[in-house]
Amino acid sequence: MAYISKDEKNAKALELRALAKQYNITVSVARDNYTTIVLNISRGKIDFFKDYQWETGFFTEGSDTYLTVNHHYLKDQFKTGSKSLEFLEKAYLILNAGNHNNSDAMTDYYDVGFYISINIGKFQKPYILINK
Repeated sequence: MAYISKDEKNAKALELRALAKQYNITVSVARDNYTTIVLNISRGKIDFFKDYQWETGFFTEGSDTYLTVNHHYLKDQFKTGSKSLEFLEKAYLILNAGNHNNSDAMTDYYDVGFYISINIGKFQKPYILINK
């Protein structure tokens, strides 16, 4: 059964804040229902929306204020070589450390240590791009 403890979340939050500081980004880390670790990116100098590839089939058009990122398809969603992709891949490695996935979708069996959610801005609180 998926579960992430407060101590695990706090340890990952420290690493993620240090990473975000290197990229001049403001982040917050939370738990959702004890099963999901959530990374919220609220402001920074990286233009995630410019680097997002809207035509990949995930969205044909989109918001310029918030995104819910599918961490399974980072390389498909964001331009290769971009700061956005670089940051998100490093953040994902931190978020996924210590996790396991023994799931088998063919038999409808799901066994993960915990789930991951990455948000850039929120519906009611948009991402703020800081001009350089």
